[in-house]
Amino acid sequence: MVDNGFNEYTKSGLGAVKIGKYLCKQCNETPEEDRSIWEKIKTEFFNQLGLMLMSRDLSG
Repeated sequence: MVDNGFNEYTKSGLGAVKIGKYLCKQCNETPEEDRSIWEKIKTEFFNQLGLMLMSRDLSG
């Protein structure tokens, strides 16, 4: 496999991450690195944001 650049995944206001992609010379496929960490970061961020907003609403 050879490095074939990257794909950039973004979430407005949160950030962006570059996920590497590769080219397999034998089968001519272009697999991509696992992006589950980006999905976990987004999920955790929005979960925490929701908890902060609920906490603020309950206290005020």
